[in-house]
Amino acid sequence: MEVRCMEAVLEFMYEGVVHVAQGEEMLQVLEAACRLQCDALIATVERAIAESLTQDTCMEVWKLAEKLSLKTLALQARDAVCAAFGPLAARGRFSHLKHESLCSLLNG
Repeated sequence: MEVRCMEAVLEFMYEGVVHVAQGEEMLQVLEAACRLQCDALIATVERAIAESLTQDTCMEVWKLAEKLSLKTLALQARDAVCAAFGPLAARGRFSHLKHESLCSLLNG
């Protein structure tokens, strides 16, 4: 985990705010918040990630949300994957997806 991510977690714990760049850094902060069981930070970062889902981020967010058992975020990311199925498939983004996850997409 990047030092900046841990600083963001500490900033939230002491000041109640978090300043994190979008993308990988935000996902690392979410993972740290889950490990530390900091529910308020989890909710804050989860909401920010859900609001910024794109074709480029939805697959990675879906995998992480499933891993962390964040059901709401996993469903939102899965819906984004479904909405972008064609472009994602054209770019070969499903080649490393677990069998169960691919079946869940295809079964709707």
